[in-house]
Amino acid sequence: MTPARQNLLTLLSLLVAILALAYSAWRQQENERNHNMRDAAFRTLTELNELQLLTDYAHYEKDTERGNPINGWARVGLINDLSMLLPPPVQAKAADLKAVWGREWPTLRDSEESNRRVTAAVQAARQSVLDVLRQLH
Repeated sequence: MTPARQNLLTLLSLLVAILALAYSAWRQQENERNHNMRDAAFRTLTELNELQLLTDYAHYEKDTERGNPINGWARVGLINDLSMLLPPPVQAKAADLKAVWGREWPTLRDSEESNRRVTAAVQAARQSVLDVLRQLH
């Protein structure tokens, strides 16, 4: 084998190794991003379900312990924080939920309309999270 051919083979091998390393690093980064989004999505779904339970206890059962609006604020805040790890549509729905909760929690106990608005915001946020989960690889 000629020296030029040997050098070409060496350079080609080096190029393949660099490309493989770059692909591996990119794939690892994508896997980590998907893992973080999946974890945030499942945690967000859990918090949304807990907020819905709290809403229903406050309205239908008039239970001031399990339907405590302060606990609702904590859940809404966590949902909003977790949404930062998710795509913009989820962030928008979480912000909407926070705004709806802020307007409706004082009348949630006695107003069917407040209950409907909070429930609709929870369901919209839930649907946006489920859409994200469907798109993950």
